[in-house]
Amino acid sequence: PHHFEIQHASGSGLTCAMSALTVRACANAACTALYTGGVSGSLTASGAPTVAWDGTSGGASGSGFVIPVGASSVTKNVQVSTPGSVVFGVGGAIPTSCTFGAPQCTFSASDAGLFVTNSLTGSEATIPAQTAGITSAQLYLRALQASTSNPAVCTPAIAGKTVAVNLGYACNDPTTCSSGNRLTVNSTAVAGSPNSSPTQNSTPVNLNFDANGSAPITLNYADVGRITLYASTTVTPPGGAAASLRGNSNAFVVKPFSFVLSGVQCQGATANPGAADAQGGKFCPAGEDFSLTVTAVASGGVATPNYGREVMAESVRLVPALVGGLGLTGNPAVAGSFGSFSNWVASGSAFS
Repeated sequence: PHHFEIQHASGSGLTCAMSALTVRACANAACTALYTGGVSGSLTASGAPTVAWDGTSGGASGSGFVIPVGASSVTKNVQVSTPGSVVFGVGGAIPTSCTFGAPQCTFSASDAGLFVTNSLTGSEATIPAQTAGITSAQLYLRALQASTSNPAVCTPAIAGKTVAVNLGYACNDPTTCSSGNRLTVNSTAVAGSPNSSPTQNSTPVNLNFDANGSAPITLNYADVGRITLYASTTVTPPGGAAASLRGNSNAFVVKPFSFVLSGVQCQGATANPGAADAQGGKFCPAGEDFSLTVTAVASGGVATPNYGREVMAESVRLVPALVGGLGLTGNPAVAGSFGSFSNWVASGSAFS
């Protein structure tokens, strides 16, 4: 492999629970190509916390892992059983990168915290890619803590009550958020922060936690890009001292709902008549230039301001498709290209 990539949903976990690390074998620097020739190795952990590897996972005992021929990844479970930060890696000469941590590959464990899952009693889950303006599938924010009688067992940190949880999101890519709070949690708009911000802006949202310490949530983001959900609250157990609960989701991508084409004109003068058949109005002679504008939108047609502002800016291209039922044959490519996106739109004036 070119290098190994270690993935984790959020880069943080609880001392009372196993955390799943996925090891990928990458065939290039961007990890857009994967190595499937089969490879084995051992994970490493440096730092003060106590680490216990699950020898029944990852295809090998102890901290070992085996990615079999034909596969490109394997998942290894680990429990960081004392609070603190640990840096994960892979031993040997092959380089390692991670999708979590600051500095990279740093994993933080705490006795109590919040995390996102997809079931009432589930462990931490990855939020999949979303679509702008479409409400997510049912998720849950769980509040758990290490049991005072058995620190290896998790118990609810909040149970059977409604609690105000501070929720916010960071804009990872683009690294700044567009104006307005565009993420809603349970239909409540929450505050966004630039990716480089040392602290996260947040909005209190009342969440109903059940006996398992799980509160149902749904997300709806009216913009595009890669974002991370952050959560925090303070709880005071009976007879105990106030404790801070914190957590964050994985960084997940939100894509446009669709693209809208407008302003179609032949040589900047003749608007497209939208002819339905041969008797309709003529538009543009073959080979002559026409112009048009494209807008990336969320569901409902609201523009998504962050499209095209990514670190590696996204773009669009025209792909021709023949209208059916007219006996047309041949389908030449469309010449010309759009300019860069600005204020959520891009235009081109030399298509043909």
